[in-house]
Amino acid sequence: AFASQAMAQTTADVDFNGVVPGACSFPVVPTPGTINANVAGTTLVTQTPGTVSITCSEPAQVSLTAPTQLIGPAITPSGGAGSVVSEVESTSGANAGATGTDSTPMSLPVAGTDQLAVEMTYATGAALPAGTYAFRVTLTATP
Repeated sequence: AFASQAMAQTTADVDFNGVVPGACSFPVVPTPGTINANVAGTTLVTQTPGTVSITCSEPAQVSLTAPTQLIGPAITPSGGAGSVVSEVESTSGANAGATGTDSTPMSLPVAGTDQLAVEMTYATGAALPAGTYAFRVTLTATP
């Protein structure tokens, strides 16, 4: 007769690792803002801010470009401090009240969704030619 033999069991652990990077997105198409000339007729200023939502999975920085002219009569900025400026503010959401400019990124220290308002100023120091103008400010989010 054969004696029963105990079989030894063995196990192996297979581990998995990975990194989920932080991410930000602009989940909806931005709403364009409007501009008009100041009373002196030398500066284009925001009449209605442009708006866009941003959602970040971790704290982030939002940088923005100075306004770039897309269409309209050729104009040259006056060159003084503040002659061409873009600004952003979180008007509601996880970081309401946070602000930034084209020279100082906006900090979003709390992950979540924010509604952003974008404004611009373009000062020429001279009378603006009559015409239709369009500008672009580009926002870039970095977690």
